[in-house]
Amino acid sequence: MRSHAARILFVAKLTLSMMIPALIAAGLVKAPWRRWFPANFTGEMLWTGSLVLIGFYTTEAIKRVEKGVEYAALGGTVVFVMFLILVGRRVIKQRYQREINPVEKD
Repeated sequence: MRSHAARILFVAKLTLSMMIPALIAAGLVKAPWRRWFPANFTGEMLWTGSLVLIGFYTTEAIKRVEKGVEYAALGGTVVFVMFLILVGRRVIKQRYQREINPVEKD
């Protein structure tokens, strides 16, 4: 850590769980902050920038999926309404046939 503090902290910053232990180790060896701070700052900018980009493009992808779901819901609604109309016509036709030709029971 004493000789490679900047490199270790830069790589640790790009990992998910190694940053805090690396900073503790840098503090334990009393590494001067002027030596490791620029690498730490650069790593933080890369990490935060990549998270912002991932969030932006993920949001755009979700918007596209949402449009597809809207079209699927609209299509499903149209199919369901057509199904109700066909079933309704069949039921009305059967009732009309019963009224015209009632079945006589003995």
